[in-house]
Amino acid sequence: MNSSSEEKGKVEVQGVSKLFGTTVALKQVDLIVKPGEFLTLLGPSGCGKTTLLRLISGLEKPTTGEIFINGSKMNEIPPENRPSNIVFQRYALFPHLNVFENIQYGLIAKGLDKNSIEKKINEVLNLVDMHDFKNRKIDQLSGGESQRIALARSLINEPDVLLLDEPLAALDLQLKKRMQVELRQIQKKLKTTFISVTHDQGEALAMSDRVAVMNKGSIEQLETPDNIYKLPINEFVASFVGESSFIKCKVIEKINEKFKVQVLNTDYVINLSYNNQKKISLNEEIEIMIRPESILIDQQSAFQGKISHKIFAGPYLRLFVKIPLDQQIIIDVQQTSNFNIGDQINLTIPDNSAIIIS
Repeated sequence: MNSSSEEKGKVEVQGVSKLFGTTVALKQVDLIVKPGEFLTLLGPSGCGKTTLLRLISGLEKPTTGEIFINGSKMNEIPPENRPSNIVFQRYALFPHLNVFENIQYGLIAKGLDKNSIEKKINEVLNLVDMHDFKNRKIDQLSGGESQRIALARSLINEPDVLLLDEPLAALDLQLKKRMQVELRQIQKKLKTTFISVTHDQGEALAMSDRVAVMNKGSIEQLETPDNIYKLPINEFVASFVGESSFIKCKVIEKINEKFKVQVLNTDYVINLSYNNQKKISLNEEIEIMIRPESILIDQQSAFQGKISHKIFAGPYLRLFVKIPLDQQIIIDVQQTSNFNIGDQINLTIPDNSAIIIS
């Protein structure tokens, strides 16, 4: 399985499907993960993201299609012979072994001498900032410490591709945020290809070079976190990644890729650009998407809504506002703002802050 340095850490999934009985878990998935990239598979339960990770690892075999790592076909290669390693959601640490012995486990089979083993373990423990814990029992570790040890055990064999199955799911919110930063820093330092699975969109956006949003066994969109958030390709991606409001409009003017759209049952007009491939015609009814932070409260605007609900969300107040056709839009305002349920408010959607979804 020799490969050129350009291929090292590259993962290719070509036309991969997976059936469990009559259940289709994956359908004709194509994916290229670049060498040294941090890519996250993001989606709801049952979307196929964990199945895809297990196929790359060799824990499952594809029903159709081919998987390549470092330019070599992996379909018939068992997990232990692939240039990859996997960190499981529950870490799979051996409770009867201490930290040092857990990490050492994978090295003994390689026939390394005692001094070489100790040197490698010290290096990897320093990498995950756990050097002082090497004699600690597993049941004496916190969730974050266990996560670091599981990571160290997977990195000790210097895999070209590290696979992470919901690596931060067991951690509390504050620790999860800290570990997102640490995991990303470790990945950048090693320049190893990381492929992670999560249903947490905040985690995916925080850590990844690119995010593959999955739904019903397919990849809906594969993009940078910034573009996934700002330019979702369809309503599913827009709804799953962050909060969104969807507003029914009619196209009243079209010049090249610039549009004026009118919110249905109002006189309010929005200017926006369009970068999708679907043809949009004059007078066509469409749906636009806008994020809560983009909508402004403006007493000079003729676009009105009524506050139906509000929630405190730390640094901001989230307002749920009813507009014509029984639609609801979500607005984030300063936490000190004085708004009450039942208040009528005037809204502005700035030029080019909304995008056409359909």
